[in-house]
Amino acid sequence: NLLDAGVAEYIPAKASQIPSLIKKWKIDTALVRISPKDQMGYHSLGATGSYMCEAVKHCPTVIAEIDEDVPHTFGNRIHESLISTCIKSEEKMPEYKIGSDIGDSGEIAAHIIKLIPQNSTLQIGIGSISESVMSQLLQSNLESLRFAGMGCDPMSDMFDSGQLANNASDQNPAILSVELMGTRKIMNFAHENPLVSVVSSEVGHNPYHLGNIKNFISINSAIEVDLTGQINSETVGFRQISGVGGSLDFTEAAARSAGGISITALSSSAKNGTISRIVPNLAFGSAVTIPRSMSGIIVTERGVADMRGKSNSERASALIEICHPDHRNE
Repeated sequence: NLLDAGVAEYIPAKASQIPSLIKKWKIDTALVRISPKDQMGYHSLGATGSYMCEAVKHCPTVIAEIDEDVPHTFGNRIHESLISTCIKSEEKMPEYKIGSDIGDSGEIAAHIIKLIPQNSTLQIGIGSISESVMSQLLQSNLESLRFAGMGCDPMSDMFDSGQLANNASDQNPAILSVELMGTRKIMNFAHENPLVSVVSSEVGHNPYHLGNIKNFISINSAIEVDLTGQINSETVGFRQISGVGGSLDFTEAAARSAGGISITALSSSAKNGTISRIVPNLAFGSAVTIPRSMSGIIVTERGVADMRGKSNSERASALIEICHPDHRNE
């Protein structure tokens, strides 16, 4: 990849920090894909808010690709006066299709569903575990649900099933998203829909804002967890394979929320059970994405380990219980 080739460098930063860093970096050009303008001269960034809302405001040159398929969403509209140059899109808007359960994801999701109370706001990331959670949510009796972070296809299904919060509005949306990741299903659902807001990371990744939401449940994955509860979601040794993203922001939000829960979900092992992902110590060079003081609840296909209020030895015992049996003696 570009990091390994030395073409790019990695900047460790939380997603909520990126809008202010965009101002600091003084980026000169923003490239955006936007909807056609409305009668008032406003376009929408459609499926994205996150960093692009700030980039458009602070970059002196904004080059916009106008795409008829980009939905008009609330929270990320920009006026035509901010755009330097427009071109018409010649390629279809990319789609993300949800896959089927992979490996242990179904069992992990089943443990997670049992932890979620009614009337929750769920933050769910990308990947097989998150997709399994969404699939099982649709089969559950959970109602009055809201979502934050990423918006995806099953959320429109939850509207149809009556599970999505029915007291939502454009001021209090059922889906407060920084990105929509899905097919035409979620794009069509989000179009001109006051239940959906696609917002800047200044709001959608802000732990102070999200922490005011009752029952904020954060669900994220990891590469490995050590026996004190330190979570590495970024590196294999010194090799950077992912970023901090919003994981620490969402973990902080869950810690601040009344009734909030931070959940880290991962398979107990990798490479056909030969490598444990619950480790005595993080490997030399590994990043600590989430410190042990904030690790919340760890879930594998083997069960649930609650780190909250436990001593180091109690944490170790709880994590050993949910690691792969072949690695427990180690």
